[in-house]
Amino acid sequence: MTESERHYVLKGLSEFLSDDLFRSFIRIHRSFAVQKQHIEKIISNEIHLINDKTIPIGRSYKKNLSNLL
Repeated sequence: MTESERHYVLKGLSEFLSDDLFRSFIRIHRSFAVQKQHIEKIISNEIHLINDKTIPIGRSYKKNLSNLL
């Protein structure tokens, strides 16, 4: 969704992340993937981004972050 209109995507997040264009992203939750370069710090079950947003880390995706710690 943008400020002026809605956009609908007919692909799942897994499909996007399997594409080479999205190799800079890491899946951290069933509903979230972030670009590695935007991660400021990882604390417990949350990721803090450089824009002061916080995103939860899903239990099954915590292993994806082992190479970033």
